[in-house]
Amino acid sequence: MSIDPVPSEPVSPGAGPKAGETWVAQDAADAAHPFLSWFAGLQRSEPAFVWAGLFGGNAQSAFPLVLTRRSESIAVSAATLARDALAEGQFKMASLQDASGAMTALAMPLAGLDRVCVALIERKLVEASRLAHPFRTMCEHLSSLLMPKVAGQASSGAEIGQHDLSDADLLDLLSIRDEAEFAQALFAHLERALSPDQAVLATIRRGKTHVLRSARAQDPLPRGSRAGQTRLAALHAATRAQETLLLSWAPKAAVPGSGHGVDLVAVQSEDGVARAATLKLPRRQGGHFVWLGLWDKVPANLDEQWIGLAPGLGRLAVLLDAGRGANERRWRDNLPAWTDPRGWRLWAALASVMLVVWLLLPAPLHVTGQASLRSVDQRALVAPRDGFLSQVHVRAGERVEAGQLLAELDTRELSLRLSRIDAQINQAQSRRMAAMAGFNTAMVQVGDAEIEAMAAERALIALLLDQSRLVAEADAIIVSGDMAERVGTALRHGEPMFQLAPLDGYQVAIDIPQKDITQTAIDQSGSLKLTALPFDDFPIVIERISLRAAGEGGEPGFVALARIEAGHEAFRAGMQGVAQIETGQAMRGWVLVRDMVFWAQVQWWRWIP
Repeated sequence: MSIDPVPSEPVSPGAGPKAGETWVAQDAADAAHPFLSWFAGLQRSEPAFVWAGLFGGNAQSAFPLVLTRRSESIAVSAATLARDALAEGQFKMASLQDASGAMTALAMPLAGLDRVCVALIERKLVEASRLAHPFRTMCEHLSSLLMPKVAGQASSGAEIGQHDLSDADLLDLLSIRDEAEFAQALFAHLERALSPDQAVLATIRRGKTHVLRSARAQDPLPRGSRAGQTRLAALHAATRAQETLLLSWAPKAAVPGSGHGVDLVAVQSEDGVARAATLKLPRRQGGHFVWLGLWDKVPANLDEQWIGLAPGLGRLAVLLDAGRGANERRWRDNLPAWTDPRGWRLWAALASVMLVVWLLLPAPLHVTGQASLRSVDQRALVAPRDGFLSQVHVRAGERVEAGQLLAELDTRELSLRLSRIDAQINQAQSRRMAAMAGFNTAMVQVGDAEIEAMAAERALIALLLDQSRLVAEADAIIVSGDMAERVGTALRHGEPMFQLAPLDGYQVAIDIPQKDITQTAIDQSGSLKLTALPFDDFPIVIERISLRAAGEGGEPGFVALARIEAGHEAFRAGMQGVAQIETGQAMRGWVLVRDMVFWAQVQWWRWIP
C-alpha cells in the first residue's frame, strides 16, 4: 500500500502521493529492507532520532515509526525541507514546532541516488546541531547500502572487502555502551579482517596507557625491553598523528585516511616482522583506542584488506568522536597525566589532610594595631611674649640643629624702648653727677634709685629682644607647627608655635582595637614594622595603656605606649607602621577565623529580635 506520511498539504488518511513521489509504508514484505537495520542502528546510537524516511521519485523505503503520531504541520514542514534539499542537493536543517513541542528536521541528499533521507529529532535546533555530522555520515552509509553492488572488484581471485566493516557491524559496535565489550568486539573484527600474527588494543589518555586486549598471553608492552619501548612509542605516536591509520610500508594503492609511521619502522626492525600498522579511534570517555598489529610475513592481500576496511573505520571514528562530550575532545587528550581528574582526587585528599593538620597546630595569637613613632621627651616652643611674627625659617618635618634660628618676632618697638631707656639712664646719671657736685646727698640717693630702676627695665627689654629670636635648644625634628602662614600676625604670650622631638629616645603609640583590649596587658612583647623600613622588625614592650579621648585625634579608643628595644638611625617622630603584640597561643584555625567570629556574634545579636 502507498501513503504520503509527509504531505505538503493536509490530506486524509490513505490519500495517495503527489505526482513523481512514491512513499512505501512498512509491511511484512519490507521487514528485510536494509533501511530498517540502518535506522535501528541509528536509534541505538542516538535515541533522539524518532523517525526517518526516504523521499524522492521511485523511492523504496520503510518507516519504523509512523509520522501521523505528530501533527500535520510537522509533516508539511518536513516535506518542504525534503523537497528543498533534493532540489538544491544540499544538507538542510530546520526547527519545527507543534502542540507536542519542538523538533528538528534533517534532510540529506543521498549520493548517486535521486533521493533524500529525512529524519526527525526530538531536540531543539541548538541541541540537535551536534548530531548533524554523524547523521550525514550515516547517510553516506545508507547510499552505499541502497546502490547496487559493482561487479569486478575482485583482486587475485578474491573479492576485496570480504571482511569490510559493514553497516551492520558499524551499528552493532556503536550500540555497545560497555567499554570492555566494545573493545572485545572491535579487536575480534580486526583479527578476522586482517589476521595479524601479533596484536594489542590499548587505551591512551593524557599519557597513560592501559592494555585492553592482546593476541598473546604475555605482556605485549614489557617495560624492561626495547621491543616494549618501541611498541609503546608507536602507540603514543598514533594518538598524535593526523591520520587514523599509520603503516610501516608504502601500499600499492592509496589507503584512505592512512599515513606513514616512522615509529612503526622502528617496531618492524626491533621485532623482526615484515609489516606493522596502527589504528586510532576516539574513545567516548576521552583519549583514544589504539590498535597495533604485526605480521611476521607479508600477506598477499594486506593492502586490499586495508583498502576495504579504511572507509568503515573512518566512519566509525567520526561517529565515536561525535558522541564524545564537549569536555572530552581530543585537544584535551594530550594534556599531561597529572591533570587527570582521577589523579586530582588523591592530591586533593592529601592536600585536605595537610590543611587540617596545619589548622590544628598552635600558632601565636597577635593583637594588631596601627602604630606611630613618638619622641619620649617632646617639647613645645611657645611665643615668649605678645608681638607680631616677623620671620619663619623652618617648617614641620624638618630636622634642626642646636642653636639654629627657627623664627623671629618683630623687635622694632622693643628697640625704640631700649633707645629711650638708654637716653633716660644718661639723663639720670647727669643729674646724679650735678647733685654730687653740689654735695646734695638727697638728690644723689634719688638719682641712684632712678638709675637702678631704669637699668632693671633695660635688662627686661634686652631679654625680650633676645627671646624674640626662637632657636632650637638641641638637635630635633619639628613634629608640628607650620607658622609660615602666620607671618605678620599677632601672637599671644604662651601661644604654641612648634613641637620639637629630640633625635634620641623614641616610643611607639599603638592603637588597640576595642575587641582586643581585654587581651592586651603591660609587659607584653611584640614587634614593630614601619612603612619607611619595611624590611626591618623592631622588638617592643608595652609600658602603659591609656584611654584616648575623642579630641586627641581619631575615634575614642585605647592607646598602648611601648618602648623600642633596638633603635635605628633613620627613626623620625611621626613615622607610621603596624605593631603586633603577642598575647598568647591558639589553634591556627581559630587565629584565622577569630575576627570573623567576633563580628558575626555582634551582628547576630543586633539582628535577632
